[in-house]
Amino acid sequence: MFRMNPADNLENLPEGYMKTLEGLPARLRTRFLEGVFSDKAANAYWTTEIIDKWRVTDDVPEMQRIRLSNLVK
Repeated sequence: MFRMNPADNLENLPEGYMKTLEGLPARLRTRFLEGVFSDKAANAYWTTEIIDKWRVTDDVPEMQRIRLSNLVK
C-alpha cells in the first residue's frame, strides 16, 4: 500500500494549508490529511473490482475525442 500525506511535504505547502485540512469533516480529513483512502464509496456505481476487471492495459485502440459541440448544429 502506498500512502501520501501532506505532513511529508510541509516545505512545499503554503502556510495555513494544514489548518485548512484539520477543519475538514472526518471522512475528508482522513483522506486528505492522513492519506487514507476508503476501500469503497457508499452508493458508488463502479467498484474497484469492476473497473479492474475491464481495465485495458495493452492493445489500446486509437481514440477520437468527440465533443457535444461537434454533434449539435
